[in-house]
Amino acid sequence: MIIDYKKLEEYLKKLTTDKYAPVYLIYGENQLFKRSLNKLIEKIVPENGKELSCEHINCSEPFDIFEVISKLSAYSMFSAKKIIVLGEINLLGAGESQNDIKQDSDTESILTDFIAKGFCKGNHFIITAETIDKRKKLFKAINNAGVIIDCFISKGTNYADKKIQDQTLLDVADNILSNMGKKLTKEAYKNLYGLTGFDLATFSDHLKKLIIFTADKAEITAADVKALVNRTKKDPIYELTNAISEKDVKSALFYIDSLLNSGFHTLQILMAIINQVRKLLIVKNFIQENKTVWKTGLTYNQFQKSVMPAITDYDQKLYQAFLQIDPNTEDKKKSSLSIAQNRAYPAYQIFMKSDNFTIEELIKAFEYLTGLDFNLKSRSSNPKIMLQQTIISLFSKTR
Repeated sequence: MIIDYKKLEEYLKKLTTDKYAPVYLIYGENQLFKRSLNKLIEKIVPENGKELSCEHINCSEPFDIFEVISKLSAYSMFSAKKIIVLGEINLLGAGESQNDIKQDSDTESILTDFIAKGFCKGNHFIITAETIDKRKKLFKAINNAGVIIDCFISKGTNYADKKIQDQTLLDVADNILSNMGKKLTKEAYKNLYGLTGFDLATFSDHLKKLIIFTADKAEITAADVKALVNRTKKDPIYELTNAISEKDVKSALFYIDSLLNSGFHTLQILMAIINQVRKLLIVKNFIQENKTVWKTGLTYNQFQKSVMPAITDYDQKLYQAFLQIDPNTEDKKKSSLSIAQNRAYPAYQIFMKSDNFTIEELIKAFEYLTGLDFNLKSRSSNPKIMLQQTIISLFSKTR
C-alpha cells in the first residue's frame, strides 16, 4: 500500500491500535519524511512510553543488520509495542562503488527475506530513505507486507512541477508560522524562495531565523528577508554554532575556514563553540532535573505554556547560585548562564537541538574544547588543523 504524505493524517485517524502495519517505508524529501515519521511514531507509541519503545539506528554510520533483525524478533520487555527506525537507508538506491553495491545487495536480500517472513506481533519496523528504486525487491517486499509513505517532490522545471514545489514550500511555511502567530507576506515569500530555491531544509532554516530576527512582529516582510541576509553575511559565527548544534561537520568546517579567511582568530572561533556547548550542556542539565517538563516533539505553543515558566525559574536559581560563589557576577555572565533570556523561540530551538546530544557527549566536548584552548595557546602546532580535527572527532554523527 502506497499513500501520499498529505493523506497520512487521514490514514492515521482511521487506524485502530491493532491495525498498524508491521513495516513502513517513508521516502522522499528529508523535511517531509521526518515530519511524517514523527506523526507515525506518535500514533503508534504513547508519548510517555516513547523513550523505552522506540530506537533509532542511523544508516549514515556502519550498522549490523543482524542486530536489527534480532531486535525485531524479540518482544519488548517494557511495553506492548516496539519500534525500530532504520534511518536514511541507501539500500533502495545505488551504491557509490562496486563494493558498496555488493554490500548493499547482501543487506537488501537479508532484509527482504526477513520482511517477507514476518516478525513479532507488536513490533514495528520503520525505514526512511531520501531516494528509492521501485524496481528493488526490498521496495516490493515492503509494499506487500506494509505501508509506503511517499514524500517525494519532483525537482523538475516544468510548470506542473514548479507549481507542486511552490505549494509544498507554502505548506511548510504555514506549518512553521501557524504555531508562532506570524504571517509571511507574498513579497517576503518570493524573496525567500529566490534566496533558497526549492530546498526545504534551507528554506525552513531561513524561515526560523526570520522568526527569531523579527521578534514580536506579527508579519515578516521583504525588508526583513533582506535585513537577515545582510546580517547573516556579517554574522557567520551564528552559522558555525548552528552547524555544531546540528552535528553538521561538513558545514562547520566550511564556516571555520570562511571565518579564518575573514580574519577571525582561531581562539575567537573556539570560544564561540565552547559557549554553544556550554549552552547545550545547561539545557541538558535542565532536562535531567525536570524530566517531566521537556518532551521531544513538543510544539512551540506547548513549550511556551509548560516549559518556559520552569526555564525562567531555573535561570534565576542558577544565577543566584553563582552569586553565592561570586557576588560580583556581572550581567554579561548572567546572560551566558541563562537559557532563555526571556526569548522563548530561541530557547525552543536550542532545546530541540539538544536532542542531538547526550549529556555525556556534551561533558566530553566541553572538557576537550577547554583543554584545546590551553593547547592552542601553548603549542606551536597548526591551530587550524587542531581545531578541524577536534570538530570531526567530537561532532560527527554517530549511530
